[in-house]
Parts: sequence; C-alpha cells; structure tokens
Amino acid sequence: MIKYKNNFYSTQKFDEKNILYKNKNKFIVTSSFKKINYRTINLYEFFILRLLSLTIFNFSFFREKFKQKIVNLLINRNIYINIKNQRILEINNNDISYWDNFSNKDSCELVTNKNYFSHIHMASQGYWHK
Repeated sequence: MIKYKNNFYSTQKFDEKNILYKNKNKFIVTSSFKKINYRTINLYEFFILRLLSLTIFNFSFFREKFKQKIVNLLINRNIYINIKNQRILEINNNDISYWDNFSNKDSCELVTNKNYFSHIHMASQGYWHK
C-alpha cells in the first residue's frame, strides 16, 4: 500500500490487467496501484438505505440490482495511477523468497504495516434479506 497525493493505493484490488510471467523457478507479477475507497455512509444515506430495505428491497429483483450497482461503484471500479509494482517470487527447494520493486518510488510514500490488510470489507451475505 502506498500514499500518493493524500490518497491510499493498493495492488490488492481485482484487476484483469495484471501481468504474470514465469521463468523456471521464478514468478513475476506486475500490477498497477489502484485507489482504495474508504468512503463511509452518512446519516442521510443510512436513513434512505433503511427505508429501502423496509420497502422496495423486499423484492429480490430490486435488491440484487442495487447490490450489483454498489459492488461496481465501490469495489470493481479501478482508479489507476502511473505507479506499478513488480512482485518477484522465487522458489528454491523448500524455500520461497519474494521482493517488490515499484516504479516512481520518489513520488509516493510506502505504507508499512505488519498487520493483516484488506482493501475491502463486505457485509454478510444475508444483510439485505428479511
């Protein structure tokens, strides 16, 4: 994860454009940094969401269409920057080593954290159901 122009970016987001190269015992994955969406719901949106869950979301068609729209808006939409990461994995006997090389190191700040990190949080599957 990096910080660039007061926003956070990660290579964890789903991206079909990632490049995988394999050479004997070495794997190289090249991916772009994508903006992490940390948007939270405000009081007005929370009220509207609850109102919809008591009315129109009782119909599965509307509920599922709304979920698809939200997923596309918050999860699948990728906002790229011109910084790429190249992760190199090397497998030798019973040992796996890896290292990262990313471009434009001077224009961003590497955010280090030893804790588990995921760029996304999903509500439970039954969240919209009665």
